[in-house]
Amino acid sequence: MRLSQLAGILLCPLLAAQALVEARIPTFANGELNALNCRVVKRGGKGDFACWLVVEVHNTGTIACEPIAFEVTLPAKRRKDAPRIERFERTKMPRAQRFGRPVLAGKKQLYHVATGLVGDKRKYSVRVVHASFHDGATIAKPTLLAGKAKQVQATSLAGTFPITRVALHNPLAHDLDALFLVTLTQPKDLVELYAVRLAAGQQRDWDIYSRPGAAMFLHPEAAPGCAMRATKFELVDWVLAAPPDTAAAKQQWRKAYRSWLRWPDDKPTMRGNYEHRRKRNRFNTDEYDDEFERGVFAIAADGTVTIEGETKTGADDAIVRAFADVHRKPVDQVIANNKFYVIDENCIEIQGTGFQTHSPATVRVGSQQSKPGAGDYPWYSIANSRFAGKGMGEWRPSAWQTRDFGSGYVVTRKSDGTNVETFDYAALASLVVPTRWTTTTTYGDKLNKSEELTIRGLTHSNPQPIKANPPTGEGAAALRKVWQAAARITTKPITVTADLEVQTPGTDLIWHGLPKVRGKLHMVGIGRHCTELTLDLLGKAQPEVERALASAVYDRFLLWYGKDLNDRPPFDQFFAGARIDKPTSKGLYRVHDGHVTGVHVRDGLIQQFDYEGDRHRTFTHKRFADRMFVTSFSMGKAQTKITLTEIQGHVLPSKLHFVQSFGRDWGPETLTLRNLRIR
Repeated sequence: MRLSQLAGILLCPLLAAQALVEARIPTFANGELNALNCRVVKRGGKGDFACWLVVEVHNTGTIACEPIAFEVTLPAKRRKDAPRIERFERTKMPRAQRFGRPVLAGKKQLYHVATGLVGDKRKYSVRVVHASFHDGATIAKPTLLAGKAKQVQATSLAGTFPITRVALHNPLAHDLDALFLVTLTQPKDLVELYAVRLAAGQQRDWDIYSRPGAAMFLHPEAAPGCAMRATKFELVDWVLAAPPDTAAAKQQWRKAYRSWLRWPDDKPTMRGNYEHRRKRNRFNTDEYDDEFERGVFAIAADGTVTIEGETKTGADDAIVRAFADVHRKPVDQVIANNKFYVIDENCIEIQGTGFQTHSPATVRVGSQQSKPGAGDYPWYSIANSRFAGKGMGEWRPSAWQTRDFGSGYVVTRKSDGTNVETFDYAALASLVVPTRWTTTTTYGDKLNKSEELTIRGLTHSNPQPIKANPPTGEGAAALRKVWQAAARITTKPITVTADLEVQTPGTDLIWHGLPKVRGKLHMVGIGRHCTELTLDLLGKAQPEVERALASAVYDRFLLWYGKDLNDRPPFDQFFAGARIDKPTSKGLYRVHDGHVTGVHVRDGLIQQFDYEGDRHRTFTHKRFADRMFVTSFSMGKAQTKITLTEIQGHVLPSKLHFVQSFGRDWGPETLTLRNLRIR
C-alpha cells in the first residue's frame, strides 16, 4: 500500500466510523428526450483548447429527468464547412439508472458541460441525447471535501513537480460521480471543470496533476508533466448510481443472442479446404512478409481445429476465429453461467465464463474497487434486438454490422477503427457456415498486418437437415401454406457462369475505390445455396485484390438473398420456436418470439414484415414466368430491386440494384449478370 493511500484512510477516522447515508432509489421509467430544451447561459474557462458551458435544461415533460449525455454543436468558421459536434458524458460507466440531481417535471436546472469546441457563447447549441427518467429522487448537496488541499511532490519521466492533493470522502451508500470547478494558479490562472468517481463510503486522495481538458476525469495512475496548484474546489454537480438492473439485462441479452445464428448443441464435425494468406509489415520498413498456404482442415464439435499436415501461417487460429460466432455456447448455458447488467442505454455488461467456446473466462480490467455493473467488464451494445458492438471500460467500442440470414442474423463486420474483422457466410443444409474471414490492422493510412482465409468444399458428419423447433399458434398452418406456395428462384445445385459487371460510385473501399468491376463469374448454386464463388477479373490485379473483389461480390449477393422472399429459407427454420396468431381481418399474422413481429398477407402474397422498433420491410411483386415473384423490397430508404431471368426452367436473378443500403450517402450499386449459362 502506498503512503498516500494509507494517509487517506487515516485522515478522517470519525467519518469512517459513521454509518453511510442511504438515499432513496427512485422508480425509473421511460421519458421523451424531445421534452428537454437546452440553453447556454455561460461559457467559462480560458478557452485555449477546452472550455466549459453552463447549460440550462428546461423539462417540459411530466417526469423528472437526469441528463446523462449532451451533444454540443458549434458552427464551423466557414459556412461551407460542416458544423463541429461533440458528445459530453456527465458520468463514467455505468450510465444507466443514474439519479441525484434531476431536472423536475416543468422545472429548470443548470448543468456544467465540458467541451473541446471553443467559440462564442451565442453560437453554441446543446441538446440532451441520453438521460435517466425517474420519479424525482433528489439528493442534497453532499460534503465530499475531507480536508484542506496541500502541495506534495510527484515524479514522472519529465521530472519532479509540486502538485495539489486533497482528501475526499463519499458519505453516501452509493457510488457517485462529482464535478468540481477547480481554481488553479499554476500552470496559469484558470478555472477548470474536473470530475471524480467515488465508490460508496470511499475515502481517497485526489491528485490534481494536469489540466483536465474536455475529458474531466483524470487517470488515477498518471504522472505530472508540470507544476500544478489548485486553491479552491467548488462542487457543482453530483449524480448517483442505482444498483444495476439484472432482470432487464438478461431479457435483452437473451433476445439478441437467440436470433444470432449459431450451430445446434449437437454440433457436427466439419471438413473442408482452406486458403490462408498472412501479410505483416517488417519493422521500420515499407516492406511486408507475405505468406500463403492451402490445405485441408477439420473442426470438431468442441471447436478444436486440426490441419492435415503442418501450418506455417497460423491457419488453424484463423479457422477458429472464422467459426467462432457460429460455434458459440447455447443461450441457456450462457444465461446460467454469467451475470448481466444494464450499464448504459442498450448496453449490457457480462461477467462470467462468456459465450465463446474458446473463451474460458471473462477478462476483468477494473481495479480492486471495480464492481459488477460498473462497466469494468466486457459489455455489448444492442440495437433492434441485435448485437451492435463490444466495449471494455471507457474505451471506444467496436462497431458491428449485421445481415439477415434465414431465420435470424449474422455478424459480418467488427471494427474499432484500427482493427477490422469481416465474415462471409453461406448455407449448408440448415447450417450457416463461414466461407471467408479477414482481419486487418491499420495505423493511420498504413497497413500493419492482414490475414485472409477462404473456405471451400465444406462437408459435415450430419448431412441431413437439422430439425428445427416448428412454430406453434392458431395462425401457423395458414401462414405455412402462404409461405410454401409463394414463388422461389431455383434451389437446385446448378453451376452458373456469367459475365459480371458491377457499377459503384467508386467511394466504397470494399470495391477498392473502383467505379466499375468486370469479370467472369463462376458459382456452384445461387443465393443461399451457393457453396462456391470465384471471379476472374478482366484486367490485371494483384491476387489479394481479386480475392477481395470476389468476396465483395459474394457480400452483395448476401445483401440480396438474406432479405429476398424469392430465396427464403424453409418455414420451420425461419419461424423456429415462434408462436403465430391467427390473422386479423386485414391479413396480419402477429408473431411472438420470432425473427419478425408480424407478417402482412394480401391476395395470398406476403406484403410486409414487421420488426421490433417500428421497423418494416415491404415487398413488391410482379408476374414473371406465370408466377408472382418479388421484384423489389425496401426498409425505410434502403431498397433492393431484382431483375429476374429464366434459363432452362430455372428462375434466377440477372440484375441487382441497391440504393441506400447502409445510409443516405451509400450507393447506388448495380450488379449485372450477362450471358448467363447453367448446367
